[in-house]
Amino acid sequence: MIAKPARTCIPCLPGAGGNAENFEPLTRRVYEAFGWFPIPGDEHLCEYLPWVSDPLTRPWEKYTLSLYDWDAWDALRGDGHAAIARMADGQDSVDELRETIARARWK
Repeated sequence: MIAKPARTCIPCLPGAGGNAENFEPLTRRVYEAFGWFPIPGDEHLCEYLPWVSDPLTRPWEKYTLSLYDWDAWDALRGDGHAAIARMADGQDSVDELRETIARARWK
């Protein structure tokens, strides 16, 4: 987060001479309310604000937020579970997982 005194460093913020009308409206609203500029952006910030999912006020429309694609991620999760089951049954190799873990340890 960036405090208000740093606003001149960020051209999109009010008072810095930039045009912020279309830039991260939820982020700008949090900045206006609390005086802190959250860095992650609207798509990540909205995960931590429960009122953003209110079905009556539909704030995702006001702040132009992408909604979570439940069906797509459910299918991908199912694919992942099926791959794990094949590995557990010995039908698929676990070598790729071993290599990934080995590479991660050396970073």
